[in-house]
Amino acid sequence: MPTGRGAQAPQAEHTSRVKHADDDFLADVRNESWQRHHIAELLRQMPLNDFDGAFLDTAHLRFDGMTPPDWFVSFCDPVVQKLDECWKGPAQSYFERLVADFKAGPHPYLAIGNFGALITGWDDNEYLSPLDGGMIEHFMFVDGRLGENDWHIAAERITRLIGNDRVFIAEPFGYDLEDPAERTWILANFLLFKGKASFAAFYPGHLDAVGPLVWLPEYELDVGRAAAAASSLTALCTEGSGTKTCAGVYQRRYANALVVVNPAQDPRRFTLPMPSVGTTWAEVTFHGVGYVEPSGEKSSQRTVVTAVVGPTVELLPSSALVIVPFNERARHTRQGRFSFDDSRLASLSVLHPKRSGELID
Repeated sequence: MPTGRGAQAPQAEHTSRVKHADDDFLADVRNESWQRHHIAELLRQMPLNDFDGAFLDTAHLRFDGMTPPDWFVSFCDPVVQKLDECWKGPAQSYFERLVADFKAGPHPYLAIGNFGALITGWDDNEYLSPLDGGMIEHFMFVDGRLGENDWHIAAERITRLIGNDRVFIAEPFGYDLEDPAERTWILANFLLFKGKASFAAFYPGHLDAVGPLVWLPEYELDVGRAAAAASSLTALCTEGSGTKTCAGVYQRRYANALVVVNPAQDPRRFTLPMPSVGTTWAEVTFHGVGYVEPSGEKSSQRTVVTAVVGPTVELLPSSALVIVPFNERARHTRQGRFSFDDSRLASLSVLHPKRSGELID
């Protein structure tokens, strides 16, 4: 997809340009001639390169790091002086026009935006709603796992702006590959909101996004189909409403897995649903990193089935859990894809001494 960066020409006069620290110029979304130029240029490039759409990088308002720093004083109404109010109207009108023009021709192109982390409290990002989806940069992880307040802001916007039917790209940065809890936090949050067209691009702390193609064991966990769409935070909350007053945790059931997230600042206890017949729940953690060779071969990484969990579990603050249905037969039928922590799985025979079955695949 072409990006919007090359076409981010701002106000007509060079002296009035607003420049970001990344050497991008801020577009004047009110400018009719700029709107025509940007849309026409994208429509010209896409068929030439057999693209399915355009990636607008960035689509959200980057209000910090701008030169001059007080640029919005002249952009906004002197009476209003609220950046979100004077920006979102023109921005939403422009995105509505762009999407309409993308869909008007014989090839209905997609318009996908970089939505940022979606945690700026005063900017509700509603102007992004006309787009076909977005990438969440620093997904649920900005200098560490998101705190409770920021998590709820981002989660509400993901369900509102993207939902189940639009393109959703999760792109976390900077988490620690040596910390299984952080890896679980990232994956569980992605699966909590995953929709019909969702993609994960995981960039842990020491990995270079422009280096070799990275392969993580998280990509190989076959969770199956979700039991229901992540239509709202209330639908995902186990107790109470899905806003900040959720008294429980957030969970989502898949055919082959269950993911649970506790964004709260206090521990939360919850009761697991019944697992599949002949199985019990066992926690899955992820270790190692691999790279994809030109031949398509992947170097080593591993998924570890660790402790049996349930029926009641306590989740620490800002933590998550990925569990799968498991029993002794799975140890023999899934050795190629999983390794097993025998010391922590010893209780399996006590839990279900006469049952048989297999890890659902």
